[in-house]
Amino acid sequence: MFRNDQITNHFARRHDDALFVLQVGGAARVSFFVRRIRIMTWKQLDLRFSEWFLKPLVMVAPYLRTNYWLNGDTFTFKRPFSRPVSFSIHELDEIGVETTDQGPFVEDVFWILKRGGMRLRIGDPHPVFKMLMDRFGSLKGFDWRPFIEAQSCADNRYFLCWRRPHVSS
Repeated sequence: MFRNDQITNHFARRHDDALFVLQVGGAARVSFFVRRIRIMTWKQLDLRFSEWFLKPLVMVAPYLRTNYWLNGDTFTFKRPFSRPVSFSIHELDEIGVETTDQGPFVEDVFWILKRGGMRLRIGDPHPVFKMLMDRFGSLKGFDWRPFIEAQSCADNRYFLCWRRPHVSS
């Protein structure tokens, strides 16, 4: 066992080591774990940060964003912490394009898909955006002129491309 003055002298000599004092049954027991504290460069610090923080974040990220899939005519989306929702492209009530004044450095063109009270907004860089373009061409009455006009718009606007025809009985 070390006495208090021995602990102080030893700690003063070995200032870069970690010192842990454990209280067990009222008696002080000292345990030294030799762990050198080193000065790290920014590159080393960045590497350690990315190992301990960013890798787990990348693994969790798909669960924290809305994901979209298109399989044939079936469109599926999954929002964070909810179950996937699937429907056919032909069940949509309205398809439009929304533009914002935020471009060109951030997303500024979005597909707007409406089905009942549900409204989905899918940005241009998402891979399913272009897949939807191919699929919407098969819808009867789809108008590409508003889409083309939206591509040159730099304002906050909505362009209606297709609306489900009402069936009267």
